[in-house]
Amino acid sequence: MTHDHDMRDGGGSTRLDSEIDLSSIRQQAPGSRKDHGTLRQHPTPSAERRSADEDPAVADSDQVFFMVKQLGRPDTETETVPSIHIGRSIWRARRLLSQLRIDEGLELIARIERALVHLRPGKADVFRKDVGLLRTMALAMQDSCHAAFATASALLGKNASHTDNAAAAALCRFAHWQLGHLGHVDASVWGGRNTALAGHRMPADILSLIVDAAIELQQLRLSAARRTAMEALGLAERLDRPEPALAALAASVAAQALYEEGLLEEAEELLLRRLETIKATGLLDSVWRTHFILSRIAAQREQYDFALLLLRQAETIGQKRGWSRLIAACFEERLNLLLRAGRAKEAELYAARLDRFAAGFEPRGSEPAITIRRHRDIAHVRLDLAAEQAAAALAELQRLHAEAIQRHDLLLALRLGLQKAAALEMLGRPAQAETLVLRALRLGAILGLFQIFIDEGTAVGGIVRRVYENALKPGGDAADILVYAGGLISHGDTVAPVPSKSKSKPKSYDCLSTREQDILRLVSQGLSNKRIAQSLKIAPETVKSHIKRIFSKLAVKTRAEAVARADALGLLIVSTQ
Repeated sequence: MTHDHDMRDGGGSTRLDSEIDLSSIRQQAPGSRKDHGTLRQHPTPSAERRSADEDPAVADSDQVFFMVKQLGRPDTETETVPSIHIGRSIWRARRLLSQLRIDEGLELIARIERALVHLRPGKADVFRKDVGLLRTMALAMQDSCHAAFATASALLGKNASHTDNAAAAALCRFAHWQLGHLGHVDASVWGGRNTALAGHRMPADILSLIVDAAIELQQLRLSAARRTAMEALGLAERLDRPEPALAALAASVAAQALYEEGLLEEAEELLLRRLETIKATGLLDSVWRTHFILSRIAAQREQYDFALLLLRQAETIGQKRGWSRLIAACFEERLNLLLRAGRAKEAELYAARLDRFAAGFEPRGSEPAITIRRHRDIAHVRLDLAAEQAAAALAELQRLHAEAIQRHDLLLALRLGLQKAAALEMLGRPAQAETLVLRALRLGAILGLFQIFIDEGTAVGGIVRRVYENALKPGGDAADILVYAGGLISHGDTVAPVPSKSKSKPKSYDCLSTREQDILRLVSQGLSNKRIAQSLKIAPETVKSHIKRIFSKLAVKTRAEAVARADALGLLIVSTQ
């Protein structure tokens, strides 16, 4: 007998029809009758809704039938559900989670948990740990990290196998990291890298390596972060069972380390080769890092519409998957890029949207509300600096900087420190601004930081130049940063200047419209403007105007470039809904 219907997990229902339907078990039992009178063939809706923690003594008619029947067979052990069906269902749940079909996965996990009551206690305990790990994974994917940590912590114990403990410990560390509790990550139980599996690491080991790399990055140890993330990426891509979410997360951390070192082309290449996988299977953190880095690279090339399109794409993914932190981060970064492009009015509109978005999250001390309000506060600091309201910005920056230090997020703290220098410069306190920037330069020279100074724009760039000129004077005490600061200035001179407010064009495009996507798909099929016009029943001149706007938004000059870039962004995928 084949089990194709059991193994199929795409497109169809995820009900445990053959796996845990007690009526099918009853029919398979030797000597059972085909017709059981008034006994139901399927559990009632109320039985389906019974949770795993309800009183197991309250059973439905199917369960009662089988338990009574077993009383007449003392030579057999009690097992109402074949364990092979439970194992197959766990495999299906894992597949659903790997495809980010999280709600379906959680629904299937709940049904498996209800089915475990029908297994012998010893065997049920084995499956219960697997199901618990799956539930923890699902909660982490939903960005419910407090619940994920609580579930994973409950799975740790002396009675658990090394594999189960390693998986639970890795998920605990991941949850701590996502919650920003970096001080607790190293205190989490983890036995370290499994040297016995040096050539064949478990996913738990790889996840812990990625957490290590991300923490190294936040601690400004860029080389260590890049090496560790690349090691994790290689291991994830060589697993017997592919783990695309792990590979995507490792690639995004490695790419950010490259980006912060100023190796933009290497970071871009690493991400673009995996962009479709990251969009399809990436976790919140990998989706955010990828779109953040690619949008910053586009902005440095003055491709602002393309940068905004990337962030709009990440925001859409966040809305689809219910990732509130990702949506807030996209709002903040879009505001930042609009200010860099000289589009202050549009930036103010995004600040208002972020205010409304943050107001909807309560209680105030919970995640993701804390992170969302942090994005809102940083966005308002950027607006204050752009409006030269330096006093208000400086007070807020002091608070945000202290919070970042408390969370051990040194990368954010350094970025906020450079913004403090810009605020001090506006307030007419240049000596203090130069002192802050000199400290940052010395730190950057030691650690290999580069891009963070470029990203803060001309305000910080001017202070860097002044520090450099002071170091050149006889008796200057900053000779140790001459080469490093000179490299930053040289690079900054080659970057195109940010357009001024007076020359800015208040464009509102940051996403292709439905009509533009339709036209772009027809362009990708090789159709001329005339053929596209006939297909869509519009004028050829209208098609031409749409294509001009598409070129502007994608920051390209030819139809081939537009198709290539749209394909990389997944804009040519036709919906099947």
